[in-house]
Amino acid sequence: MSMGGGPGGALRAGVGPGVAPGGPGVNLRAALSRLLRRLAPERAALVAAVLFGAAAVAANVSGPWILGRATNVLFNGIVS
Repeated sequence: MSMGGGPGGALRAGVGPGVAPGGPGVNLRAALSRLLRRLAPERAALVAAVLFGAAAVAANVSGPWILGRATNVLFNGIVS
């Protein structure tokens, strides 16, 4: 007896019998609301992770810019 789903009886994640791929839509507002309620005890850690992520992006962007300006200053000092 086949376990249904796909070739060889393999089940596909998130798709049940009789449901076409890309089937019923997900209520995004309700899903985000549930997620935020579930993450409420971890709010401080989540805020810290977002802030550290933003700081990392800022450092990755500003680092090459600062080095480029320093290189220009050194080059202008040597050439003149």
